[in-house]
Amino acid sequence: MSLWSKKSRIVITCGKGISSFLKGEIHALGLPILSEGVAHIETEGTMIDAMRLNLLVRTGHRVLFLLETFRARNPDGLYEKISRIEWEDYIPEDGYICVTSTVETLTIQAFTICKFEM
Repeated sequence: MSLWSKKSRIVITCGKGISSFLKGEIHALGLPILSEGVAHIETEGTMIDAMRLNLLVRTGHRVLFLLETFRARNPDGLYEKISRIEWEDYIPEDGYICVTSTVETLTIQAFTICKFEM
C-alpha cells in the first residue's frame, strides 16, 4: 500500500484553548475527530489528507502523520526501532526527518511520531 493511500492517525497541534476552533476546521474538511486535547486534535486520514490540512487549517500549528508506533526501554532500543524504518520509502536522499517523542517513564517507553519534510 502506498504512503499516499495508507490511512493513519494524524495529530494537529494548536495553541492552548483553541482546539474547539481547530476541531471545527477539521470537521469542515470531512475528517473524523478521534480525540481532542487542550492543545491538539487527533484525526485519521491519508498523507494526502495531511497535506490538505497543512494547506487549509488556519488554527493548527503542526500536522503530524503517524508512520510507526513502538515501545523502547532505553535510548539504544529507541535508536534500534527508528533505524529499522525504511526511510528511503518516505524521504528523498537529500531530505531529512524530525522525530518527536513523548516519554511516559524514566526508562524511555516512548510513543513516537515521525514526519518527513521535503
